[in-house]
Amino acid sequence: MAGPLSAVSSHVNAQVPGTIHEGGELGYALSVSFGAVMDNPDLVVTCVVGDGEAETGPTATSWHGHKYIDPVESGAVLPILHINGFKISERTIFGCMDDKEITELFTGYGYQVRIVADLADIDNDLAASMEWALREIKRIQQAARAGQPIVKPRWPVIVLRTPKGWTGPKKMHGELIEGSFHSHQVPLPNAKTDPEELSSLKHWLLSYKAHELFTKEGGPVKEILSVVPTDPHKKLGQRKEAINGYIPVKTPDWKQQAVGKGSQESCMKAVGRFLRETIKENPHTFRIFSPDELVSNKLDAVFDVTGRDFQWDIASRGQGGRVIEILSEHICQGMLQGYTLTGRTGLFPSYEAFLGIIHTMMVQYAKFTKMAVETKWREPHGSLNYIETSTWARQEHNGFSHQNPSFIGAILNLKPKLARVYLPPDANCFLSTVAHCLRAKNYVNLMVGSKQPTPVWLSPEEADQHCIAGASVWKFASVDDGVNPDV
Repeated sequence: MAGPLSAVSSHVNAQVPGTIHEGGELGYALSVSFGAVMDNPDLVVTCVVGDGEAETGPTATSWHGHKYIDPVESGAVLPILHINGFKISERTIFGCMDDKEITELFTGYGYQVRIVADLADIDNDLAASMEWALREIKRIQQAARAGQPIVKPRWPVIVLRTPKGWTGPKKMHGELIEGSFHSHQVPLPNAKTDPEELSSLKHWLLSYKAHELFTKEGGPVKEILSVVPTDPHKKLGQRKEAINGYIPVKTPDWKQQAVGKGSQESCMKAVGRFLRETIKENPHTFRIFSPDELVSNKLDAVFDVTGRDFQWDIASRGQGGRVIEILSEHICQGMLQGYTLTGRTGLFPSYEAFLGIIHTMMVQYAKFTKMAVETKWREPHGSLNYIETSTWARQEHNGFSHQNPSFIGAILNLKPKLARVYLPPDANCFLSTVAHCLRAKNYVNLMVGSKQPTPVWLSPEEADQHCIAGASVWKFASVDDGVNPDV
């Protein structure tokens, strides 16, 4: 365990080898998993979703994530819905559904369902189900990669049913523990002072037969070590995607897309042309995750060289599109996180008013990045990049409904070691900023600007120097030659 105890998360964090998702806030594991397998054709991510997390809105939409996975260019996610029936103190929705209801629901989502519920032989049942799932994944991928893709393929999903707190204490103080919400997190909270609870804890821990699993010196016995893979690529904690898989993005010369000083230009139009060239330079390591606003945000120049990657739309299936458009900011954020933390680079453009939807997701990600940077064996990863338009400072056609500067404030509340906010004053400065942010590592970057035409104040060379400095005196806009500027 690295670092002082006060710095250790109560949930899984970046200090745990193989981890790409900060725990604590529920709803995002599945979307992060789908982002991780994009452009990773040989990767299978097994994502366990508890029936409590499955009640969240983001998870409810994430079940559709497979519809954005091209089996030619990307890997696969194997979801395992773990139903144990209880949350902290209430039954779960999925726990109150029978097998037929579960099967019909996930069939409607587009999955093949296999239910694992044989408690007497759970290990063999689950192992056989995993083998089945991997065969189905391979079948879908091989067909697509042979040029004969299955239309609307049904990816496997496993539903695992076990009692809450299974194999733990059965009862305590006259109340059920196993099979009830009393088993959540700390089933024996008073073991330090209550002899009955201490005795139950001892019986529980001895049931794992640790003396058969470990030597007297505390190491695993030979039988356990014999099944540990010798190939480091098969060890979860050493997967390059989660530790050192960063692929630097190739940014084209932004000055090729610059516009003349004194003209009028939409920052987003100019950026769209730059992103078009970025996609050409990075055909397998760069994606845009957009909540159905790419054209509205005037970034549609990218469609000159790519399309949308929506596999259940037959017209766009198999086109290798670099744009994921889904009307859920949560899913865009989750996929972007998974894509970024496994070594690639992404961009999330959105209106100002709606980035606040993923405020807490961004903060959880920043916590993960903080711990990752402080964990010496972790390699750097790309930055999380946002472009925000339709700002409070300018009335668009939507006006009041699309004004809410809260996301800027959320990022400014983070330490500068983790986050940056950019306010480029014109199109040329915006081009320089985007090129910089795509190359930057370990940050949360927010770039704010207008999609409407605005004056171009600086030449490409002047914009470059202005952005390098971070701020500069514009003498042409000063009444006293810049000696004592008001701003």
